Amino acid sequence: MTEESRELSHALFAQEREYIKDRLGDETWIKVYHYSQNVQDTKFFYSGLIPNECVPEALQTTNWEVDISSGFPGCVRFGNGTVEYSRFGIADAEPLVFIRDYVGFRESHPEISEEFRFFHNLYHEPRKNEFLKFDESGEEETIIRFQNETILIRLKQIRQFIAIKNAHLALLFDYIRYSNLDISTVPEDQRRGEYNDEQTIYQFGVTETSSYSNYSTVSYLHGKKLLLPYPKSKSGVWPYSEDETEIYEEFQIGETPDGDPITFTCNGNKLANNFGANPDAPHYLTPVYFKRDVLQKYYNDPERFSVEDSYLRCGVSWGLRMDNNHENVVIVYLGDLGRDLPAKERAYWKVFNITPKGSLSTTKYMRDFLGVPFDPQGKDLNFKQRYKQLNQKWKAKYGWSLFRELSSEDSHFFQNLRVPLNNSQSEFDLQILTLAKVLIDALNENEIGKNISSIPDPPRGIAKFAVFLEEKNFVDCQEGLALLRDIQNIRSSGVAHLKGSNYSKLVKRLQLSEKELQRVFCDLLEQSAKFLEKLSSDIEQQSTV
Repeated sequence: MTEESRELSHALFAQEREYIKDRLGDETWIKVYHYSQNVQDTKFFYSGLIPNECVPEALQTTNWEVDISSGFPGCVRFGNGTVEYSRFGIADAEPLVFIRDYVGFRESHPEISEEFRFFHNLYHEPRKNEFLKFDESGEEETIIRFQNETILIRLKQIRQFIAIKNAHLALLFDYIRYSNLDISTVPEDQRRGEYNDEQTIYQFGVTETSSYSNYSTVSYLHGKKLLLPYPKSKSGVWPYSEDETEIYEEFQIGETPDGDPITFTCNGNKLANNFGANPDAPHYLTPVYFKRDVLQKYYNDPERFSVEDSYLRCGVSWGLRMDNNHENVVIVYLGDLGRDLPAKERAYWKVFNITPKGSLSTTKYMRDFLGVPFDPQGKDLNFKQRYKQLNQKWKAKYGWSLFRELSSEDSHFFQNLRVPLNNSQSEFDLQILTLAKVLIDALNENEIGKNISSIPDPPRGIAKFAVFLEEKNFVDCQEGLALLRDIQNIRSSGVAHLKGSNYSKLVKRLQLSEKELQRVFCDLLEQSAKFLEKLSSDIEQQSTV
């Protein structure tokens, strides 16, 4: 291509026209608003919703049905002189993007149609200036992006919206380009043109500029392309979902004498129950076993999930009853897997499904089958219960909490405190750090210091706590205080800093190398819970004296 033909192609928007015909509206992200300008080029994209019955008429003209100043509530005057209020101030069409303008007193800015945002229940994330959608599993997906002077929306969510709304989306475009191309080099039959098909109509042209311009010619490309909706039956929006059949996984519930797995669906409608349904099927309350690692995903995302005593929670979206009072397995009733977990989560849990071994914890059995309140057996769950109970009793006794409430940036430490999911050093180190945070760093040193006698060299941390306990007549606390010092030393010598000779000495003294790391941490949790329980008991005895 010669330089002259290249300049002519540029002036006549050859690349832009090809893009509009072949790719505009087919990308994963749809450009619904854009404005950019330099000394030679102005590009403007806009968008509007056109009712399906108005589509044939819309494709007869390159005129836009909406513009940046339209779409706001107001009155419309009809040809017969009557005036009516219109939600959008225009007939038959409405913008998808509204340009809010405050006549110079505040900076103008674009907004996405409230109806579209509400339709998909989108959340505005101000830090990234994006709109997010959350599925039933709590996973987020970005639906709208604001990027400088451009707004992008996912194609799928637009087509879902216009499918239910019985509309098409008009993608409106307007280009202006100045150049030094001599008009005489442009064949007369190419100086003006128009294109239209079943979705697109635009016109383009090139003409000489006025004598006041620094350029010889100016070109334009103006028109629209209509984005088609999904058929309602394929929109995935209730009640028009193409396939509303729920997917239920099969889980292993036993093993044959030959070692082959016995599996069955978690669909509650196909399980036996206490009312005579499906007598030949496994019972709804059949226990299903999983590796404890299944909880890793939920511990790692405390903003969305909460792992609690016998319960897994995903915000207010869903919750699952479970038996997490074991050190190595998690148990869930077969029917609960089908009833309480979203399909995506069931597929995730299936990966961790293992052959049944052992039985329900005493906690789960007493609560579910005998209806008896029972403390958790899990070392982590029991520790958290004792921790909260002591803090409540301490505040009732002294008017302040022994353990300070963790900040929002640190609150995840308490939630993620757990029996290690495996015997890896990294998992052990993480839990040691967590235990030290909630048990030692959270000590309310300020209040403790106010409530001990003045001494020349005020102690800090555990030492200050020891002085308080002694002055308040807490007895036999040396073992518990030694435990806190051991946890602090493990954290200081082996987690907060590179492991060295001090850590090796500590390993030898505490015989850490003789037991699995998971067992070591469980022992620390158990001893810590006993110390917290002892302090609670001492407070109760002091209150009765």
